[in-house]
Amino acid sequence: MTEQLITYTVKSKTDGFIWLFKYHLNGIFKSFEIIDGELSAKQYQWLFCSGKFPGMESQLQGWKEKLKDNFEIIKAAPVLDFENLWNLYNHKVKKHEAEKAFKS
Repeated sequence: MTEQLITYTVKSKTDGFIWLFKYHLNGIFKSFEIIDGELSAKQYQWLFCSGKFPGMESQLQGWKEKLKDNFEIIKAAPVLDFENLWNLYNHKVKKHEAEKAFKS
């Protein structure tokens, strides 16, 4: 089963590093990954020690306006169409009827 997540790509406008933050659909933190670059001591301090780490999606959304001069932040929403939801669901019965109900 593939979990649907909301993904944010955060790219520094000055250093070029790229961070990836993933959240469950309810906004709860799932994962953080450094895609490009390495955390400097200053970045580590800012992100993890000063309370800036966005443990909730709403916190990262706040970055979009507050930190727009420093970061490019791109949100990739999950695809919640019938096929993806059907593939996530374990109890598969009567696909045609389920799809019809989904679209109505």
